[in-house]
Amino acid sequence: MSIFNSFRQHLYRFYTTKERDEAMSVQPALNSRVFQLMRRFGGKSESIQPVEFFFYSDEEDKANNLAIELSRMGYEVYGVYQPEHGDTQWSVIGCTPPIKLRGKQFDDWTKEMAQKGFESDCKFDGWGTLIE
Repeated sequence: MSIFNSFRQHLYRFYTTKERDEAMSVQPALNSRVFQLMRRFGGKSESIQPVEFFFYSDEEDKANNLAIELSRMGYEVYGVYQPEHGDTQWSVIGCTPPIKLRGKQFDDWTKEMAQKGFESDCKFDGWGTLIE
């Protein structure tokens, strides 16, 4: 059985094509909802500011590879963090330079992040920013 599994290892994905496609299709609606909440609590429409991002993967090497790619894109990667307290997922957390928060450009950015994660077999879990 273990020999059979070693030949099939390349078929296993932590973050599947289906999950990536679903994330990309719902991300604009999720972004819109977050922006509504930000405005409700005093945030400015279409502000330009840094955005933190969060990814998860099941293997350290995958998380490290993503961190390298994000750094090459000019993003600050805070680190690759090992699972804690019974978790099984590695996390990659970082921050963009200031970007425009709103509209199609931001929706495209979130889709790009989902795709970048997919390429390293890491799941884009979302983003966050301060309310200014």
